[in-house]
Amino acid sequence: MLDKLIPLIAPLIIILTSCPVEAPKAVKTDKKEWKIVLQKEVAPLKIQKPEVRIVVAKDKISAVKPILTAEAPQQRGYQYCLKHFDSANCRALVELINRESGWQVGIKNRYSGACGLGQSLPCSKMGSAYGSFEGELSWTIQYIKERYKNPLIALAFHNRHNYY
Repeated sequence: MLDKLIPLIAPLIIILTSCPVEAPKAVKTDKKEWKIVLQKEVAPLKIQKPEVRIVVAKDKISAVKPILTAEAPQQRGYQYCLKHFDSANCRALVELINRESGWQVGIKNRYSGACGLGQSLPCSKMGSAYGSFEGELSWTIQYIKERYKNPLIALAFHNRHNYY
């Protein structure tokens, strides 16, 4: 029963999550599992797609619930970054924050005590910016400008040392 439903709900999943893609296609893998293939991505960089939870009870799909409905934080961060840097540097910033905090505002590293999108250490360096998306992003960009000049240099440092 589900084998027939998965191809039918693939376009619905894309619509509900507001992903900027064209032509979704459901493909059956050799392991008798379905995966949704997005043939063309419109976004200028790799952006984590919102997750979708499909509620299944007795071979019936009772609900398709998007877990995230807001614009992806990576895209918001990328757009904000363009006010300060070119697109290559903004892609580097997105990658850095993906690695450091996974774009979770207010996150705190339980081992090091670093906090926020850019993982300020000590956390007190972030001050009142901590806890708001715009504040943490602005702080992170300013920190990168002061210490590394741009996100590409910061990412190169991170690649060598696994921190920045």
